[in-house]
Amino acid sequence: MNTSKFFLVLACTLVLSKPYFVQGRGYTVYVINDLGPNEKLNVHCKSKDDDLGPHTLGFGEEFYWVFDLNVFGTTLFRCNMDWGNKQGSFEIFNARKEQYKCGNTFDGHCYRKVRKDGVYYNKHRDGDYWKKYSW
Repeated sequence: MNTSKFFLVLACTLVLSKPYFVQGRGYTVYVINDLGPNEKLNVHCKSKDDDLGPHTLGFGEEFYWVFDLNVFGTTLFRCNMDWGNKQGSFEIFNARKEQYKCGNTFDGHCYRKVRKDGVYYNKHRDGDYWKKYSW
């Protein structure tokens, strides 16, 4: 096999098998209703490849999903949310911006608390959340 064919086969193999830095990089994203007692949160999250369906969360309840980054490391999830008379569409996970902000190298956890004034982020369940979006 000549050199150019070898490199073509090698390149195709790497792309189809996912590179090491992408494969096995699992994430779990949690969306938590922190609106207050008796407040229901409607959440519908999607990526280019996955529609996670609609979910209604009571106060303190969470919706979560587990996924690996796509081959290109560009995984993006958006969630449409509403409660009361508020509604919004929020970028809940963007691999290009957040893949190293959600825990350690091999099992990232991303926490999103939805509050009356916006959506808050943290990489730990407990602790100080910071506001990412306003309604």
